[in-house]
Parts: sequence; C-alpha cells; structure tokens
Amino acid sequence: MILPKSSQVAADDIKADPTGKVSPEVVEDGPPPAYDHPPSMQVVPQPVVPNIKPTNFVSISRRAGEIKETFVLDPTLQIPQSIASPAPAGRPHFEATSIMGEVKTTIFVLGGTTQPDTIRKTRITTSSTMGETKLMLHAPSVRAPLDISVRTSMGSAKVYLPRSFRGPLRISTTMGEVKLSKDLKDAGMKLGDGGWFIGQWSQGEAEAKTWPGDEATVQTTFGDVFVGYEDHPKSGLCGLLQR
Repeated sequence: MILPKSSQVAADDIKADPTGKVSPEVVEDGPPPAYDHPPSMQVVPQPVVPNIKPTNFVSISRRAGEIKETFVLDPTLQIPQSIASPAPAGRPHFEATSIMGEVKTTIFVLGGTTQPDTIRKTRITTSSTMGETKLMLHAPSVRAPLDISVRTSMGSAKVYLPRSFRGPLRISTTMGEVKLSKDLKDAGMKLGDGGWFIGQWSQGEAEAKTWPGDEATVQTTFGDVFVGYEDHPKSGLCGLLQR
C-alpha cells in the first residue's frame, strides 16, 4: 500500500517512548538525560515501583540474623545533615551486611529526566560472612550509573540485574560454580580476565580513562554464583564453570 505524502510525514514524526507507547516526536531544549543507552540499543520497559516511601543512604548491619527487606532508593534524596549519621564522602547509597545470616534485598532505584551538574554513581553493596547474599535490582533506563557489589565468604551469591544494566560484570568463586542466565549471556561478551561486558559501549566510553557507566561485582569464596536479569525465570539457566 502506498501512503499519501502527508501520511508519510506523519509517520516519520512518530516514535516509541521508553514504555513502549507511541507518541509524537517533540523537540525540546534542555540538558541531556542522566544516563541512557546508545541509539542502537533497545529501550526496555520501565519497572513498576511499589508504594514505598523513597529513601537514601541506607545502612543495615547485623552480627547475627538475616536481612530480608525491600526498598525504593532515590539517589538524589538529600538527608538533613542534622539527623544523618556521620559518614565519609563516597559512602554507598545502600549497604546491608551480616556476619552470620543471609542478606536478601530487593531494591527499586528511581531515575530522572535531566542530568545533574555532577553525575555520581549509585553505589549498592550487600555482603555476608556466613550466609547467602541475594540482590534483586530494578532500575529505569534513564538514571545515574550503577555501582553494584554483592559478596559473601561462605554461601551462594545471586544477583538479578535490571534490563537497563550496561557495563562490566566481574564474577568469581574459589570453590563453586558460576552460572549466567541465557539471555544475560547472549547480551554480553566474555572478557579475557574471566569477567563479562553486558551490552555495548559507546565511542566516548571506549576512550574514557575510567569506566563511566554501570558496573557490578559478584563474589564468593565457598559457594556458587548466579547472575541473571530481574525478570529471570527459574528455568533455562546456562552454567558456565569458571576455573
């Protein structure tokens, strides 16, 4: 079917937004987004955020007992200095640690539509000395870069990354097996040091002296490691034994 010229122009002026809806193209002046994928990459649907009040600079520490909680994290939320716990600059936006107990957390990271004057990575760390660590992370496409660390000494380490994650993935275990979900493996490239790069990098990122985007470290000493996407089903794992 041949469209009239006016229909072709109208079709050219329509594009899909990040939620998958179709909307007219609008050209606006303003700062670029905080962090977004290159034009060649697929824009993923945005996560549905639960009705939980956002927080920031969360720190949970337990000597014994599990940590099992859900949070909505707003990295831009300013905590009054008069009530905030003293902490050094560069502290994590979220950290949970237990000496003897499992650490299982679900975090929804809020994004933004504009780029701040200084982009600081959203740091999320969870760890246990004796116990399993599991992090389920949801984040939109437009946001500050993520810096994720999930570690344990005795137990398995599991991470479910947001579909918008794009960057290096460092995974290791001394005695155990490393597994990646098939779709995560298909989206990544194995690096020479045993790690992975998930997604694609831009020319500017390739020329940067330090990596400016997402990054994740998943590590255990005695136990298995699993990494998949946030919507990963329980079946269809792809085992990758690392030596």
